[in-house]
Amino acid sequence: MGDAAAGPVTLDFSSGAYAIEQGTTFEFDTYNQSGFKLTVITPFNHIDPNYLLAGPLGFHNGPFNPTEDNDLILTFSGGAFDFDGLDIAAFDSGASGIDLFGSNGASAAISSVGFTATPGFSNVTFVRFSMPFAGAAPGVEGVIFNSMLVDNEPTGEVPEPSSMILFTLGALGCAGAARRRRNLENAA
Repeated sequence: MGDAAAGPVTLDFSSGAYAIEQGTTFEFDTYNQSGFKLTVITPFNHIDPNYLLAGPLGFHNGPFNPTEDNDLILTFSGGAFDFDGLDIAAFDSGASGIDLFGSNGASAAISSVGFTATPGFSNVTFVRFSMPFAGAAPGVEGVIFNSMLVDNEPTGEVPEPSSMILFTLGALGCAGAARRRRNLENAA
């Protein structure tokens, strides 16, 4: 869907494009918006627009994998991004939470509806959403999303202390050399 706008983006699950699995094909459902892509990882799981009329995007296991975990991954075509939070409308048929894992090692367990900020997911190349099978009625456990807040201008990495020390020593050396040069010019 066109070029991605720079900065914070709300994935609203209504202004992007869905590619939905139909029937029993071995394909993976996707949703694309502003350069971001949500992809189902487990075959036959689903992402559905206007799921149960409870929210714009539903994510659930399917009838061909009724007792498997649900996994979904978020990526950005421009590389790294910040994942700032998500708004959950509801959990469906026994599902009670969703676990998030970022490429930077961050993780979070979310078990409440509404908006949840995810401050540890900075400068990631992916976020994986995993909903463990909770043992409810086969084929229907899911989560319904209202939106996700992302930023395609990721927070820069903080320099390691050794890099900062080297930079400081270099700057002090340059300042000292300039001072010596001024002293030599003044003495001449």
